[in-house]
Amino acid sequence: IVGGGYIAVEFAGIFSGYGSDVSLVYRGGLFLRGFDEDARKFVAEQYTARGIDLRFNANIAKVEKNDDGSLLATYEDCSQM
Repeated sequence: IVGGGYIAVEFAGIFSGYGSDVSLVYRGGLFLRGFDEDARKFVAEQYTARGIDLRFNANIAKVEKNDDGSLLATYEDCSQM
């Protein structure tokens, strides 16, 4: 999931709750900008504890479809997911 607003954060929790492997990618230092700082940190801690892969200060450069139909995301720093 790309984004750091409350909808992206909410869907990350929903998909994780259904058993999906979830990564949440946000270009800023911490999601939910404009919300209480302590609440933002608490949500990040809880999501990490639930196994949600949080990637802050990250931008996706491209997404490619593999032959098997899966997707490969490449970040601006050339790392891949």
